[in-house]
This record gives sequence, structure tokens and C-alpha cells, in this order.
Amino acid sequence: MVTDVGWGGAYPSVFGRVPGTDISNAMDLARGGHFQEVPEQYPEDAWYSYDDQTCDYDCQNSEYIYWALTSILGAQDYPGRLEQIGMESMPDSRTPFLNQSCEYWLMPITSKGVRAARL
Repeated sequence: MVTDVGWGGAYPSVFGRVPGTDISNAMDLARGGHFQEVPEQYPEDAWYSYDDQTCDYDCQNSEYIYWALTSILGAQDYPGRLEQIGMESMPDSRTPFLNQSCEYWLMPITSKGVRAARL
């Protein structure tokens, strides 16, 4: 993914897929805590979860970035999508990602293409 090598390489303290980066802290907040491995059950206050037991922390970070960006851009916002996702617990809009996550996000596509912005 562009986030792994591209953004993570250029901005490791923001997009690095290790504990303590901005994006990892945002993911931990969204999941209700820091979990190196997928927990049996996420805390009740978690608004994002990803239940694939084969997905370690690094992988969970990539998934979080994917779901955050596609939600913010509106790609997950169509009828029946939450039912299709199944194993993932996702918010039904981009609002939780914008309100509780990292201050750096990909913003909607403009006439000049996709632009990164600091919120």
C-alpha cells in the first residue's frame, strides 16, 4: 500500500505501522485500547474493530488506514455495506474517523486530484 512505503517512509512518526505513531495511536483509540494481537472481544467503547486473527498489529494498522480513508472518501457509504462487511465493526459514516483519529487525512478528491490535508 502507498501508506506502508510511501507515507510511512516519508512520515514515519505519523504513518508508521508501529506502536506510538499518530496513526497507531488513533487506531488504538478507535479500538478501545492497544492490542498487539486481536483480542477475543473488543471493549464496549470501541467503534472500530478488525477480527482477523491472522492479522498482527502491523496488519491491523494497514487495515485501519484502509477503512479510515475509504470511509472518509465515502467509498463505504452505500446501502447494505455494513451488512456486507460482517466481521469488521465500522462506524456508519466518516465522522468518527475525522473526530477521533489522526490529524492527517486524505481529503476528498478535488479538481486537482486527491490532496492530503492537516485537519
